[in-house]
Amino acid sequence: MKQMKGFYKLFAFLYLLFLLPLCACSKQGENLQKVHLDNNSYYFMALNNLKEKKEIEAVRLLQKGVKKSNDFFARKCMEKLTTLGTVSERISTSLRYAEKYKDSQSLLRAVQELATGEEYDKIISVTARLLHDASPELVKLRLHAIATKNRTDFAGEIEDWFLHHKITVHHKEFFDEFQKDFLLQTLSPEIQRLVGFRMSVFNKDYYQSFKTISKILNTQSNPSEWLASQSEEVLSDIGRTFLYGSTKHLENARVFDSAAAYARTQGNKESQFYLWFYSGRLYDRASSNNIEKALDRFDLAMHVASDASKYDNALWYYFSTALKDSTEQAIRALEKYAATIQDAWYYSDFFETLCQRVFTEGDWSSFYSIYNLIEGHADEETCSKYAYLCGRLFQLGLMPCDNLLQPQDIAQQLFDSAYKVGGTPYYRIMAAYQMGLSDAEIRRTIYNAKLVETFVPNQDKDTLMAGYIAFNLPEEIYPEWDKSNKELSFVTEAAAAHFLSRQETDEYSLQSLRIISNSVYHADSNPEEWMYKMIYPRLFHEEISEVCAEFGLSEYVFFGLVRSESFFDPKVASVKGATGLTQLMPATAGDIARKLKVNDYDLKDAKTNLRFGAFYLADLTRHLDGNVLGALCSYNAGLRRFRDWQDILPNLPKDLLLELLPFEETRGYGKKLLTASVFYGTLYYEKTYAQVIEEIMGF
Repeated sequence: MKQMKGFYKLFAFLYLLFLLPLCACSKQGENLQKVHLDNNSYYFMALNNLKEKKEIEAVRLLQKGVKKSNDFFARKCMEKLTTLGTVSERISTSLRYAEKYKDSQSLLRAVQELATGEEYDKIISVTARLLHDASPELVKLRLHAIATKNRTDFAGEIEDWFLHHKITVHHKEFFDEFQKDFLLQTLSPEIQRLVGFRMSVFNKDYYQSFKTISKILNTQSNPSEWLASQSEEVLSDIGRTFLYGSTKHLENARVFDSAAAYARTQGNKESQFYLWFYSGRLYDRASSNNIEKALDRFDLAMHVASDASKYDNALWYYFSTALKDSTEQAIRALEKYAATIQDAWYYSDFFETLCQRVFTEGDWSSFYSIYNLIEGHADEETCSKYAYLCGRLFQLGLMPCDNLLQPQDIAQQLFDSAYKVGGTPYYRIMAAYQMGLSDAEIRRTIYNAKLVETFVPNQDKDTLMAGYIAFNLPEEIYPEWDKSNKELSFVTEAAAAHFLSRQETDEYSLQSLRIISNSVYHADSNPEEWMYKMIYPRLFHEEISEVCAEFGLSEYVFFGLVRSESFFDPKVASVKGATGLTQLMPATAGDIARKLKVNDYDLKDAKTNLRFGAFYLADLTRHLDGNVLGALCSYNAGLRRFRDWQDILPNLPKDLLLELLPFEETRGYGKKLLTASVFYGTLYYEKTYAQVIEEIMGF
């Protein structure tokens, strides 16, 4: 119970701040109408009445809430009222709702109800002046009404929606319904072809989209001028079409070069960006002889990028294209541009690929050079990884040392950098082990998170979530969190996760785990140990204890496997057919069943699935002479494949061998399982971090 004290202190604060004014019911089911309530409680009372099929009473409470609650909850009450009553009542309420709040969200509700009542003229009228942030669904409903009434005088709106906005499923729905009649009457032949082209790209039918765009370009007296005049959305689609719908990459790159040169004479930077960018991608695809041209085009795109995201996109391709040529070329690219990275997280996959390349080549000195180039520019998890691995290379004498410090001293400095808050949990844990930190010291610091210091929680959303807890409305929590998690305080998210975990159903347990596991990585206050017990829960504890005892497995290792494989969802199935808590493939399960002499089984049954998975992991461990990390990697990639990898690299320590496995999925899997096993072992089984690491890594 000691580890729960922090929670109760936290929850008491939350209760006093948010819940006490709202609390209107108890577990014994007090009569809500007889309890003194804060004015913001009408919304929650109404939801409870709706659960009990008492719609009339719910409407009465919501109407009171509209008048008496604060602005946020008054709106929630009115929004809920738009879903109740007859069609005519809902339309009337939703129109009042839209008139009062005058934004896209309220207008969408009104138009949804008008569409239900087939009030198409009214939809056209109320949407005459759409706001700039109108959703694709709202625009589609307006255009659907226009098409249904056969109003061909709105061709300009339709053209704008299809040619100057990102294509969505709402575009597809409208196009599929009206392309054969209304659109044929309304749009010019050229615009029809362009719209059809964009829909082919959306459907990833690049063969058809290339045929269409080729015909359009062939009808232009000046194709470069025409390309340079297109919207960025259309240009992006043309670029993808040239990439994926044709093999004439060099010829297509030259088309884009000509158009980009024309756009430059017109001072059109937006068009230039897309034309140079896709020219670079086409040169990259053409052949290795065109690497320099590709790099030059990406460089040109970077220099006309209008925002950070476009710049990062072009720079990512610049780095990746350089790496295709050689590690040396990639290092030169980093020397030139690493300091200009905008969104560090955008490049994490590139740095993963670069690490794998350098490790495979065994170019240790280059690896340390890369770390020095990217420190402070790459994301913190990447820096943590590179720092740890550089430390290990110095520690093992694989890295040349050319300064006054001894390799072990440099290694300690690097491990200290790897352990900093914000680093990857796996590398932080491994760095702590290499530094020889005491278990007490690790426990004191390992739960610290990189706090989002500029974050200001939305107090209304916090209060809303607290109300769901106070009024015992677990069904409302996950949908609201899914919409609002970037606005909620970590205190509130933790309380919501804890509340769901106490509902004792598989569905709510999974929701609790998703909430707390996501929330800890963008926390505005530091998590505590009890929160990590929610992140690493012992669901199916009795069944897992039983099968681990039967097959001689460490429970904390098997818990880590089950959590990583299925997130404790017994119904989950992969697209490849892996099933249940331990994600066993049917063929593997059949082999296990024969060995266990089980004739009839169901992999969707939790106990059966856990028993089969435990047997399989134990069998892999036995085949690998007790190599736990190898067994875990084999569970993901297959025993034969792992043995082949091990035979190629027989003498490396297991943490470095893990970095050299050719499958990114398996590398990540091994690290994730070691991390989970460490947390399970230390949280529940009185193991030290070192003991679990040594058991898995064999140090």
